[in-house]
Amino acid sequence: GESDDNQGIFRMTTGPAFSLDGTAFGPRLKPYLEYQYIEDDDDQDSGQSVGLGLEYSQLLTSGVTLEAAVERGIIDRRNLAEDSDFGLVRLGASYRPTPDLTIGIRARYLDEDFDGLGDDRERYGVRLGIRKGFDGTYLGMQDWSISAFLRLEQEDFDSGRSDDLNSGGISVKSYLRENTYIRTSFSVFDRDSSFNVFDDQDTFFSIEAGVDF
Repeated sequence: GESDDNQGIFRMTTGPAFSLDGTAFGPRLKPYLEYQYIEDDDDQDSGQSVGLGLEYSQLLTSGVTLEAAVERGIIDRRNLAEDSDFGLVRLGASYRPTPDLTIGIRARYLDEDFDGLGDDRERYGVRLGIRKGFDGTYLGMQDWSISAFLRLEQEDFDSGRSDDLNSGGISVKSYLRENTYIRTSFSVFDRDSSFNVFDDQDTFFSIEAGVDF
């Protein structure tokens, strides 16, 4: 079926970045703390999560960057009596053929275990993305960019249910100041489940305001 839920998300990620070789472009290690709060018309998707992670990145020659991250945390969904623990592993690489063009691929594995009778799950897949940056000086702003992505994932539950998750979208990100931005996004999502009652299609339009610090 289709849904038209409205959703609001607040996300904050913070943590120091350490250079492992004392240079600006070498390997970097970043421990981080992330908090996310979701308010959704469907209470099943509402709740909050807190995660503690460690991210590694390294810029190689020819504009190639490698990255890896691990994260552990807890999720509290509003309509469930028990919390769940999650673990996340992420591996990726990006290539910048020019200073204003970035092409990337990222693989992700998520494992979620409920404290009680919730249906434990695993989600894994890949995300392909491309970003093109532009000079915004003549528009009275800082830089701005257009991005597009395609994500293919599978979600397996302990109950035997298995879902194919496909999504794609495009977004425009504009920096009003050096570290303050607005991002407008449009995306589509499709869930094809082995249990037809869980089949779902969604269209999302979002406006995001953020600060880098």
